[in-house]
Amino acid sequence: MPKKNAFFYFMLEYKALEEAKGRKFKNIGEVTPFAGEMWQKMDAAKRERFFLIANQAQNATIKLEEKVQECAEKKDATKDLLQERVKRAVSRNELTKEEFYLISMGYFCRTIDDVYIPAEIGVIKYSLKCGVQEQFHIIIDHEKLPTGMAYEALHHSEGTHALPLPPHGLGVKDYDEIALKLLTFLRAENEMPMLFTAAKEASAVYSMLCDILGEHMQNRSLHICSVAELYMLLQHASVRSNQDKPALKTVHIAQKLLDDDVFSYTEGISCDYHEYRSLLIHCCLSQCIRWAYSISRDCCADMGIELIPGMHTPDQKGVPRLFNENSETISDDHSSSDNEHLNDGNMSFVSFGTHITSLPAEPGTLEDLPISIKPDGGESSKSSVVSSQVLVQQRAIPEIEACIDNTAFFTI
Repeated sequence: MPKKNAFFYFMLEYKALEEAKGRKFKNIGEVTPFAGEMWQKMDAAKRERFFLIANQAQNATIKLEEKVQECAEKKDATKDLLQERVKRAVSRNELTKEEFYLISMGYFCRTIDDVYIPAEIGVIKYSLKCGVQEQFHIIIDHEKLPTGMAYEALHHSEGTHALPLPPHGLGVKDYDEIALKLLTFLRAENEMPMLFTAAKEASAVYSMLCDILGEHMQNRSLHICSVAELYMLLQHASVRSNQDKPALKTVHIAQKLLDDDVFSYTEGISCDYHEYRSLLIHCCLSQCIRWAYSISRDCCADMGIELIPGMHTPDQKGVPRLFNENSETISDDHSSSDNEHLNDGNMSFVSFGTHITSLPAEPGTLEDLPISIKPDGGESSKSSVVSSQVLVQQRAIPEIEACIDNTAFFTI
C-alpha cells in the first residue's frame, strides 16, 4: 500500500476519473506511472488541495489512535479498580457480602454515527451471600426512530427482543424519568456504582447509559466492566477454600462458561413481555439473573454458602413469578395510555423492585398496596390484584432473612 501522502490522494482521484471514461486498472500500482507524470507537471497551487486532504486524513487517524488508546487505558483502569475492590473485600473477610450491579441493555438499532437507540434495561443487585437481592427492569419507547433506520430496527427486533417499534412501542419515552428511576435503584446519590455486563456489549451499554443519564452524569464517572472479569475474580477467591478445584486460567474461559448459558431457558425470571411470549433468552432482566446463577453455581459452595432457590439458583418449587401475565399493569398514566393498544391489557412493562416482598399472600385490592405504588386516579384504585402479581416467599430460612431489610417488590 503506497504511503497516504498528497500524491496518494491525487492517484485515487486520477484513477476514478479515468475509470469513469472506461479505462481499467488492475491495482493502484498501474496508476502510479500515469498519475506521476501528471503530478510532475502540476504547479504548487493545484497540488495544495491534495496536501490538505492528506493532512486531514492524518489528523483523523491520529485522533482515532488516541481514542483507541484512551479506551484501552480506561478499560485497564476499570479492571484495576475491580481487582482492588475484590482484594480489599477479601482482606476484610467481607467478599460474600460485597454487592455488585449486573446490567444488560437491548436496543432497536445502531446508527451510522454509532448511536444506539435503547429498547430495554435490566439490572440486578447481587451478592454471593444473598444471590439476586433486587431487580430493575424497564422498556423504553421513543417519539420516532432515526430517519432510514426502520428496516434495520425491525430486523433487529424480530431476531432478538421482539419489542414493537417506536413510536408505537411500550414503556417510557422520557429519558429524565428513566434516569431518575435507575439512579434511585442504584442508590447513586453521589457516585455511580461499577456496572457489569457482557464484554462485547460494554461499549453499547456505556453509550446508551450516557445518552439516558445525560446531565445526571455531571461530576460522576461511569465504569462499565466485564461480568466475566468479575466472575473470574470471584471464582479465584472461592477456590482458595477448595484446593482440589482449579482456578479459571483466563477471563476467556470465564466468558466461555457464561456463554454456555446453562440457565438460558429458566422460566419465571423474565419480564412479563418476554415470559408471555417465551422469549426467555432475549429478556435483559433474565440475562442478568442467569449471569448471577452461573456465578453462584461455581463460587458459593466453595465458600460455604448455601444456595437459596430463586436467589442463587432457579426455583424448582413453582414459587409464583415476580411478574405474571395475568397481573394488572401498574404504571404511570402517561406511559400506559399511549401504548394501551399494544399492551394486551395485561403487560407490566415497567418494573422496579426487590426479590422478596412483605405484601400479603392473599388476593386483595390496590388498597392493600403501599401508597407510593398506587396508580393515580380514583375508580381504578379499586381494581383487584391477584396474589401472583408479586412474589411472596414465606420460608423459615435464616439466610433469606439476613438478606432482607423490610423490602418490597413493586411495579411503577
